[in-house]
Amino acid sequence: MASSAALAACSIARLPDELYARTTKRRVATAAQALPDNCLSQYLECRMDGSSRVDLLASFGSYRDGAARLLDFAAEHPERWAGVLPFLRQWATSWSRRIPIVWFEFDHVEQDAIPEISVSACLVPSYLSRRSHSESTRDPHAADLA
Repeated sequence: MASSAALAACSIARLPDELYARTTKRRVATAAQALPDNCLSQYLECRMDGSSRVDLLASFGSYRDGAARLLDFAAEHPERWAGVLPFLRQWATSWSRRIPIVWFEFDHVEQDAIPEISVSACLVPSYLSRRSHSESTRDPHAADLA
């Protein structure tokens, strides 16, 4: 089975060139491939005004030790994740039951610099129990959180 990063890179390669330049497409694919395998979903923000700016959003769930796995990954890559390590430590140790999903937005992935990360947290503990996840990915504790 292909990793989520490999699937994202494949999807990015198929996007129309009109959305952004080929060099940007390579940088976005590189950024997507640098995400850990427990990424739930990825989104791209492209500007329709001709701007080359592209932001990459990635979501991660706290279930199945997802928060702890992301923290371990981030600690191994502090050059990219240093700004959110304090948040990740809290999420992995004490907030994971109350915050089922977190989205990280990597701004300006079209640039050579390491993108800044913005964080958005889902504060609805029952969020995953209302989604149409398969039984293999559903949070086994979602009913306990409601």
